[in-house]
Amino acid sequence: DYLLHILVMVALYAILAGSFNLLIGFSGLFALSHAAFFGVGAYTTAILATGYGLPFPWPLLIGVGIAALVGLAIGLPALRVGGEYLVIITLALQIIAVAVMLNWTSLTGGTQGIGNVPRIHIAGTALDTAGRFLPLAVAVAALSLWCAWRLGASPFGRALRAMRENEAAAQAVGKNVVAMKLIVFAVSAGIASVAGSLYAHYIAFVSAVSFTIETTIYVLAMVILGGTGNLAGSVLGAAILVVLPELLKFVDLPPDIADKLRQVMYGVILIVIAYWNASSTEF
Repeated sequence: DYLLHILVMVALYAILAGSFNLLIGFSGLFALSHAAFFGVGAYTTAILATGYGLPFPWPLLIGVGIAALVGLAIGLPALRVGGEYLVIITLALQIIAVAVMLNWTSLTGGTQGIGNVPRIHIAGTALDTAGRFLPLAVAVAALSLWCAWRLGASPFGRALRAMRENEAAAQAVGKNVVAMKLIVFAVSAGIASVAGSLYAHYIAFVSAVSFTIETTIYVLAMVILGGTGNLAGSVLGAAILVVLPELLKFVDLPPDIADKLRQVMYGVILIVIAYWNASSTEF
């Protein structure tokens, strides 16, 4: 169950990393609000499943729609600003989203979160263990990444890459940059919410602490390690950052300094991987 749990988390973070890569790698839109989309999917599922008894997959689908609308709202600032200004605005929106999760107590449970989220039932079987949940997580991750890949390989995806390289040139050849930014924010948000919905069903509990800026940075690191604009790399980055800390737990170290040494080893390994990735990309 321990190993299967790790694989489930790899699948969920692969969905997040792939959706974030659509923004950063394909579109060149550096935003720091991705954990908010993750949280929207999780809270939508928790609220609809516990409060209204909606069975899977309805909370997931509704969460995708709501997250897409939130993505459109967050994408609006991207129409007029870019670069470091977009980073600041989306960071502020991320903070606002967490504040809403913490303070709208009647809806989100506030600091107590929402517990007892129902497990997913398929063909009369409850997916209440990591082994039972893993096939669904892998299947949904594969479908989500395939959708992201199809989008990236489409003419729209090529237009996104053109916008990333030179927005003015993309506009000059007739591309609707405004529409492209809004669409990619909505699609990225919708896919991220899928991971949030599955996370809520799997953990059976949601709380705002899981959707802070630290989560966004964590997913950003996965994208960077795997390579921006590379969806397969997003899966690899998710696997590295989820699995590596667990592997280091098996390294025999003096008990009194084991945790600190593992953190140092973790950081050093990430630096080496990032350096190797940058070197291989350069050549």
